[in-house]
Amino acid sequence: MTSQSMDHEEPVMTVGSSSAPLILAGIDIGTLTCRLLIAERQPSGGLRELRSDRRILHLGQGVDRNRVIRPDAMQRVIATLQEWRHAINEHHVSATAVVATSAVRDAYNREEFLGFVRQEVGFDVEIISGEEEARRTLLGIRSGLPPGVNDMLALDIGGGSTEFILDRPAHSPLVRSIDVGVVRLSERLLHHDPPTGDEVAQARDWVRSETAAALADIPRREGLTFVGTAGTITALAAMAQQLPTYEPARIHNYILTLETVTGLEQQLLSRSKAQRQGLPGLERGREEVIVAGAIILRTVMETLGTAKVLVSDLGLREGVLIDLAERMKSSRTNKTQVIQNWITSGIKDFYISFEFESARKWPEYSTFFCYQGLEKICKAYILARSASVWEHLPEDRRSKRINKIAKDLGHDLEKLLSCLRSRGVLPIAPPKQDRGHGQNKKFEPYSEDELIRILKAAYIEARYPVPRNDKIHTKFPRSENRRPEDGRRFSHPLKETAPIQYARKTALAIVKKIEEDFSIECRRDKETFSYKISNESWERFQRVFFRLESSGRPC
Repeated sequence: MTSQSMDHEEPVMTVGSSSAPLILAGIDIGTLTCRLLIAERQPSGGLRELRSDRRILHLGQGVDRNRVIRPDAMQRVIATLQEWRHAINEHHVSATAVVATSAVRDAYNREEFLGFVRQEVGFDVEIISGEEEARRTLLGIRSGLPPGVNDMLALDIGGGSTEFILDRPAHSPLVRSIDVGVVRLSERLLHHDPPTGDEVAQARDWVRSETAAALADIPRREGLTFVGTAGTITALAAMAQQLPTYEPARIHNYILTLETVTGLEQQLLSRSKAQRQGLPGLERGREEVIVAGAIILRTVMETLGTAKVLVSDLGLREGVLIDLAERMKSSRTNKTQVIQNWITSGIKDFYISFEFESARKWPEYSTFFCYQGLEKICKAYILARSASVWEHLPEDRRSKRINKIAKDLGHDLEKLLSCLRSRGVLPIAPPKQDRGHGQNKKFEPYSEDELIRILKAAYIEARYPVPRNDKIHTKFPRSENRRPEDGRRFSHPLKETAPIQYARKTALAIVKKIEEDFSIECRRDKETFSYKISNESWERFQRVFFRLESSGRPC
């Protein structure tokens, strides 16, 4: 067997440059194998591997026949993901991307599996199409190619499908995906151990016809480099060199010839699964599907008329991480916009409250909008704090994730404020409030519970048709009624200034903490909120909410 390797250097992934290191994690849940990569994004733009792992877990076992992921297969994957979750936490990872491919795509019970992963591990798994799988695989391959490789046709042999990717500079990549993978081929046609001649012939015919159909409209020309990635091809490269352990530096950029692949295929076909165990270079667990992999690779090479394939140890797992890193580069802007939108919406509510208060009409609505505005600003801080969960996601999934977080937080203002106090955003005890009773203002302390109770009651009364005997004023003594046990006097709660002042002051404190903790500027220009607001009204509101003088300086 005559194959050769290019210089034995550790494969290095490169992405666009960045200003600061960032630790990221990527997980590929495949039909046969699950893979983990934790890496640090360097200021130079490269990704330095901190930890990697892969496990042959057979998630797609039986999926081709029954279209169902088996419970035992789910449990194997869950146990591995839980172990990897601990590793991710230990490395203080900033963002994690988890993808699933063919087996999960094809399974009728995929939602059950995704829910199981979310419940037991806390990962949101993205099911990617064959085309998206190919795009991210290409990112991984391109990140570690040797100099001089420009035009290429990449081959990714998976458990349930195989992807072809034609990539040429100045052209959009062309992707073709076929539902032929090592697990699917083994389960569908290779029933004997070792396979019979008829089974092998049927397998070759199937692979040949699918390959020819997939590549019929893909242009091929001189100078095109044929590159292969994923477990089958790297395993064959390890076997060709008879490596006692998996050595990425010796596998990456190794050149497999068709002659070598044919020799390895014949060697494997002459042995049973038990006899294949322990062959140099063949990792445990792959002995069941390596024959199918060798058949696919040999048949594809013969169909293409190519005599050699350049082996890449980098593929989908690395591409998932590179794609995540690229999205993280733009996530700062996305995060800022999201948080600014929540703050702006909250301040708009406070402005509406201010207008109702100024008009001295429907006081419950003034308090209602204070409650709603404070709720939004509380959620703005919590969303900013949890940005690592959503900021790296694609736009449609990011919006759904943000909406779910906000919905799960609910409308209980007391719980939201308690959450922020526990994080040190707000003081444990609120400041005393000025009740503001006409000419004879009397400074009287309100407990925070009473203030929130009034805000919440106003919120309910304005939002729902509350019965007359359940309105706010029936729950608090009137000003003319004195409670002799403590001497405290109350007016109609909706005519009190204290709850509104408390809401404004608390909201402003949270806004300032957002600006300090996350460097996200709160917009104060009138045009951001509405061009219909008069300058005079906006200046009055600024003095009330932002506590600014007309000059724009803090009071």
